[in-house]
Amino acid sequence: MALCCRCLNEGIDIPEINSILFLRPTESPGLFLQQLGRGLRLNPDTEVLTVIDFVGHHKNAWLALKSLQDYHRTLDSTSTDTLGITPPKNCEIILEDKTKEILLKIQSLNRTKVDTCREAYERLKMELNGTPPRPIDLWGRDDMPSLKEFRDAFGSWVDCRIALGDATDWEIQLQKDSAIYRFLKRVEVDWQAQRVTPYALLWALCNYPSDYDLGFEKFFERNPLWQVEKPQTKNYGKAFKTLENKLPDLFINQSFITELQQELKQNSLLSQFIEDRITYTLLSDYRIRHCGNLRKPEDLILYDEYRRNEIINYFTTQYDPSKHNFGVIKLLNKHIVMLAKIDTSDAQDKFQYENKFLDNQHFSWQSQNKQRQDNEAGREILEHRERGNILHLFVQPGSHKSACYLGIVNVKPEGVSGNAPMTVIFTLSQSIPQQIMKNLNKN
Repeated sequence: MALCCRCLNEGIDIPEINSILFLRPTESPGLFLQQLGRGLRLNPDTEVLTVIDFVGHHKNAWLALKSLQDYHRTLDSTSTDTLGITPPKNCEIILEDKTKEILLKIQSLNRTKVDTCREAYERLKMELNGTPPRPIDLWGRDDMPSLKEFRDAFGSWVDCRIALGDATDWEIQLQKDSAIYRFLKRVEVDWQAQRVTPYALLWALCNYPSDYDLGFEKFFERNPLWQVEKPQTKNYGKAFKTLENKLPDLFINQSFITELQQELKQNSLLSQFIEDRITYTLLSDYRIRHCGNLRKPEDLILYDEYRRNEIINYFTTQYDPSKHNFGVIKLLNKHIVMLAKIDTSDAQDKFQYENKFLDNQHFSWQSQNKQRQDNEAGREILEHRERGNILHLFVQPGSHKSACYLGIVNVKPEGVSGNAPMTVIFTLSQSIPQQIMKNLNKN
């Protein structure tokens, strides 16, 4: 028996524990898992952990269950109960009928995005002793909506602050068609930049407009974690182009338009607000690119879902968008990752491929336009057996979806046709379950 009440939250390793009583309220997923973890140590004489929560709050009842959700295991509907929570493999959540009834009732409540974000904002503000939250305060909080969810609910962070009564007079007076408002809103969006350089340049132009070269250096002094991506030679060409693409009509000829330049000189709030927004994005980018949990390919689980950066981590490599944002990725020890998307209708014409299941053991894959049967890129796949290459196939239902791991595949004999692009039929290592194939084929 363990009493998780401050003194036994961390550093305790008693594998024999088979029951836990929660006596301390918490709204933190991390703390909840830390408390729960006291009873999750493997022990040959302990098959079931009994958890009794004396401090559960009905508004946060989903927090505990969501913390136990294995987000890789979402495609196989047979492993998901009526609550929509899928625990990790070989684990089971057992709830009393009355408990499940209450949770299903909570789940059915029609709460709007605005309600959810408003409640989270007010709760966060209380944690900050009445100080209005900033975007950075949302980062890393599984119990908080993301900045994107706040944008979806209110339109922008400025609109959120106005709606909740925390906006400054300067924000309240902003017109939605003004350059300043559009500037703030566009910087809230993750640009999916392959390098930190455009954000560093943006920060420099906001804070050192007369000497952005010095500002660029100051950015890396202020953010030493990003030294790993600091360019050895200063060439701002691509970064300037990114700013022009991401800030249309606001950034022209390697400079902000006059209205923004004047506001940056007169009002320090604008540069602070810009930094608040890009810091949120950069923390997320750094975690994805440089803090991956490195694993081995044999740890991949058949039919589980993985995000691109996670896939790369499973081949003992940190994710780098400049190297790994391709459909075919050659990694260490002759492993080749192949990511195929079934529905490509929303892509540009040159990126619309015909990928499909022929049956439950064969998948038809279409290469990029540069791959041919007689060039090196094509032969890496077609001659994979002779070269010792190992082909791992991941399939996405559509854009912005996680990819399902279908295992190691082989090129079917005489299953190749065409050139630039070429079409290849792969034989799967195992027959794919009907339910998995059905879910992947959903548009």
